[in-house]
Amino acid sequence: MNAIKLLLAGLAIGLMVLSCGTKQEVEAIEDQQTAVNNNEKTELPTPGSNGETPDQGSYDAAPLGDWLPIQLDKAELRFTAEGGTDTIISLNYPFWWICDGFDDAWNVDGKIEYKNFVFADKVGGPYYSSLDSGWYVAVISYECKNELVVTVKKNTTGEPRQATLEMEAGDAFTRVKIFQE
Repeated sequence: MNAIKLLLAGLAIGLMVLSCGTKQEVEAIEDQQTAVNNNEKTELPTPGSNGETPDQGSYDAAPLGDWLPIQLDKAELRFTAEGGTDTIISLNYPFWWICDGFDDAWNVDGKIEYKNFVFADKVGGPYYSSLDSGWYVAVISYECKNELVVTVKKNTTGEPRQATLEMEAGDAFTRVKIFQE
């Protein structure tokens, strides 16, 4: 059983590496974003400055402060009661991070109450790349900063479970829904 888990983990990592940009490309974008966050002058490309018509879905097409919504490769992640691993990708931002996660939320007298609310952790870098809720783990690897890998444990509760991860890329936000039978 452990050999199968190792094989699947190796396959998942191999696929993530194949689908990502180079480390230098990601680091260059991070440097630009750090400069912007520190109010430093940067030499970001002007839309159309490379002779091409800018694509409104591209990273450098929107002016600073006018961030496009995060576009995902799928709307949600669904798992059987046995659990498993799946990936969701930010299509229009080269990196993103995890803000927090929760199992449920409801309004009580005008105040939002959360079940199993968890903040993300900084693991292996300066950004929030990992969250462990107890029944699922969400991770963004250093090699593939636009991919969120979610691993869900076996559901022994007999009840369906769901969770929400809140994600951020600069001033763009989205929620990733997780469902388990």
